[in-house]
Amino acid sequence: MTCVAASKDEVDEIAKDYWDLGVRNIVALRGDPPEAGTKYQPHPNGYRDACELVAGLKKVAPFDISVAAYPECHPDSSSRAFDIENLKKKVDAGADRAITQFFFSADCFFRFRDDAAAAGWTSRLSRESCRSPTSQRHAASPRPAAPRSRSGSTICSKVSTTYRLRVN
Repeated sequence: MTCVAASKDEVDEIAKDYWDLGVRNIVALRGDPPEAGTKYQPHPNGYRDACELVAGLKKVAPFDISVAAYPECHPDSSSRAFDIENLKKKVDAGADRAITQFFFSADCFFRFRDDAAAAGWTSRLSRESCRSPTSQRHAASPRPAAPRSRSGSTICSKVSTTYRLRVN
C-alpha cells in the first residue's frame, strides 16, 4: 500500500476495507512519483512518507506491517546512515519487519545488516537478492543461475531469507 496521490482519509478508508475483508498483512511504502523522472510530492492532505503511513495504518487496525529497506541506498537518500535512521523511524511508527530491495551483492546486504544492527535494529529483515549468472560467486553455487530473458538480460529471482537481528 502506498500513500501516493491520496489523502489520509482515502488511505484509511482503503485500509479499513482491507481489514474488513480479512487482510492482516500489508507492505507499506511511500511509493514512487506518479510520473517517472519527477520528484515525489506528498498529497497535501496525505501521509508524507512511509513512517506516517505506518503510524496511520496502525491507528486503523493492528495490521502486520512490512516496510522497505535499502542495502544499496534509496534513490532519494543521501547515505546508508540516513536510510538506516529512516528504517528505525518506520519501526518506531509500528512496522513489524523490513524487506530489502533487490540487490546483486550479498556483501552489500551483510554490510547493511551489520550497520543496521549496530544502529540498534532488532526487527526482522528479509533480503531480496538478484543473482547474476555471470557472477563468479554464484557460478559455484548449487542453486541454478537466474534465468535470462529473450534479450539476454538477467531476470531477478526472489531469494528470500529472514534474519532476526538482536543487539547484545
